[in-house]
Amino acid sequence: MNAVVEEVNRMVVEDRIARIESDFAEVKGDLKTLSTEFRDFKTEVAKEFGSVRVELQSLRTSIERTKIWMLGTGISTVLSVAALVLKLH
Repeated sequence: MNAVVEEVNRMVVEDRIARIESDFAEVKGDLKTLSTEFRDFKTEVAKEFGSVRVELQSLRTSIERTKIWMLGTGISTVLSVAALVLKLH
């Protein structure tokens, strides 16, 4: 009788081990999937930061062009007004 009980206990332990091994394999698969998703996410973030850098550089260039245009327009306006004032005097 004890041999039968021992055999049943051994089967229960073997089933538990098989279940743990199966669960462990599933967890390993999930980790690989997460690793791949994280790597893809990092790539997307790097691309987006690159796009933001390009946009910022474009904005800086536009601001500099606008400053130069405003400076040129201001100087030409001052010179035009000065020429009119000198003509009138």
